[in-house]
Amino acid sequence: MKTIESHLFEIYNGIKNDAPDLHCLTFIISEFLHRPPYLHGFIHVGGVCEEFKNVEELEKFVSDKVSRRIKNEILYRRYEKEVADD
Repeated sequence: MKTIESHLFEIYNGIKNDAPDLHCLTFIISEFLHRPPYLHGFIHVGGVCEEFKNVEELEKFVSDKVSRRIKNEILYRRYEKEVADD
């Protein structure tokens, strides 16, 4: 169980590095209606709560969040440079 806990915190901290306003990450393993077990969960970043139905959706949400943050940082740096030049 400690190994599982360690891996979950490693995943959480890795995502937190990419999305600093991460507040909560849940993983749920469900099995119902004669389906095989599957993983899903929720991620709370800033004021946004998103459900993911598989790991691919989680990866896409995090990469979209990271690319938006990077674009915003680039725009902010350009703005700072323009203001400093004035």
